[in-house]
Amino acid sequence: MITVQKDARAETSSYDEVPYTSRAFPATDPRRLSAIARLFGLNPPSPAEARVLEIGCAGGGNLLPLAARLPEAHFVGIDASGTQIAHALAQAETLGIENVRFEHRLVQDLDETFGSFDYVICHGVYSWVPSEVQDAIFDACRKRLTPDGVAFISYNTYPGWKTREIVRDAMMFHTGGVEDLRAKLGHGRGMLDFMREMAAPGTLFTEILQGEAPGIATGEDAYLIHEFLEAHNTPCYFHDFAGRARGAGLAYLADSTLATMFADNLEPSARERLMIACGGDQVVLEQYLDFCRNRQFRQSLLVHADKTPQIDRRLTDERLKGLQYRSLFHSRSPDADGRGFVYEGRAGWARAESAVERAALDVIFNAQGRALDYGTWEAGVANGLGETAMDRIAFAGLVGLLVTRGLLDVLGEGCETELGASPPERLHADELALRMVAAGQLEVTNAYHELTRLSPVDAVVLPRLDEEDKLGEAVFEAVEAGQIQLLMNGTPITDTELLRSESRRHAESSIARLRALGFVQGGRTTIPGSDAVATGA
Repeated sequence: MITVQKDARAETSSYDEVPYTSRAFPATDPRRLSAIARLFGLNPPSPAEARVLEIGCAGGGNLLPLAARLPEAHFVGIDASGTQIAHALAQAETLGIENVRFEHRLVQDLDETFGSFDYVICHGVYSWVPSEVQDAIFDACRKRLTPDGVAFISYNTYPGWKTREIVRDAMMFHTGGVEDLRAKLGHGRGMLDFMREMAAPGTLFTEILQGEAPGIATGEDAYLIHEFLEAHNTPCYFHDFAGRARGAGLAYLADSTLATMFADNLEPSARERLMIACGGDQVVLEQYLDFCRNRQFRQSLLVHADKTPQIDRRLTDERLKGLQYRSLFHSRSPDADGRGFVYEGRAGWARAESAVERAALDVIFNAQGRALDYGTWEAGVANGLGETAMDRIAFAGLVGLLVTRGLLDVLGEGCETELGASPPERLHADELALRMVAAGQLEVTNAYHELTRLSPVDAVVLPRLDEEDKLGEAVFEAVEAGQIQLLMNGTPITDTELLRSESRRHAESSIARLRALGFVQGGRTTIPGSDAVATGA
């Protein structure tokens, strides 16, 4: 049942005047939070039937896709902005999602009537509220979290925000007398331009301004207003956040970006010195790493303090075996000796050194963006090599290494049916994506809780996947109707035969793209080369 209730104390906020862009944040997915907790030795609740609370749910862009993906779970979102809650309600009705409740309410008023929650999400709130509200967030996590539950809190951090504060302070100073938020942003951007003109060449200050200027010039108004011009934006050092959580009866479990937790990515001599300096304290280790990386933002997972003795951050084979993995490689190219490939990802690269490693990387890369459970992945490697050549210890070591290097997406319970199923013989579209496209949305959340903007061709192809042999014609008809333009060398294609050929090619390219993004399973598609591009009309 979708409901809304207004708290009398939840008065109009700046987010009513300029609502925050509400979107999915993959790191908040309970299926990922569960996987990390299990990886580190805990026994978190099953996401499939969990109760999930989001503090600061904005317009529901994060919570609604999760509710759609986990229909047996129950979700509650609260926000201090009535405008954003109204938007969340409208979206829930449009998409037909009913296992969610939204309330216009302050975090301070999360009393026992709300019950308990297995997962608590608080993204983009903690740094942007007064200290007493931060206390209320910790208090809500401690009181409302089930014994084995996991809380997620994101916040701005030092040292990275030290330099950004110079820009924020200058913008705040210059706009002190301006009330209208959008006018305030215009004045703030003007102040940044003025400082760039006045700054002495070659100075650290000039470098800071040059680093921030492009993002401020082109960034979304809502993001910039709430990041740089809110009354509250109080970054903190990670160790201070962890200490404050500890004082509230909570314990630091992990960072949602696992690769940032480990010193394995450092040179051996630097790693050795760092491990000595931290003395086995994970918080101290990560604080040192934050200094080294000039970190600006964190997404921390917390559990009840009494779970501390159970937390084990060693990546054991047994715990690795209980999870699912998805490749974060975006490309593959032959290595120098021609015996294998180099795999490139957002967080780095990997090169196979042995037959087992080559086979393992090939299997996960060739999964085309689908998640594989450990057993399926391992079996694929064994089948390719032959059982006598399979080294299961080496395979487990590679999986652990890829996790610590940030080259795998780690997923847990609740993903098996949707994310780990074998693809059907024919093309099959993601149901939620279909609903979102039918509602006129091009920004669509996939099965892995990632937001992607579909192309005009994607929006034509996705709803018609059950007619794979007619997709080229559907694209052609959309071009003829003026919904899409196909260009070659910057000029619209007018030749009918070439237009039909390019429509088929774009349809095939769209299927491959949608499959890689997690919107499509099944079928087999080849992509012939061409110089044509597609645009919205």
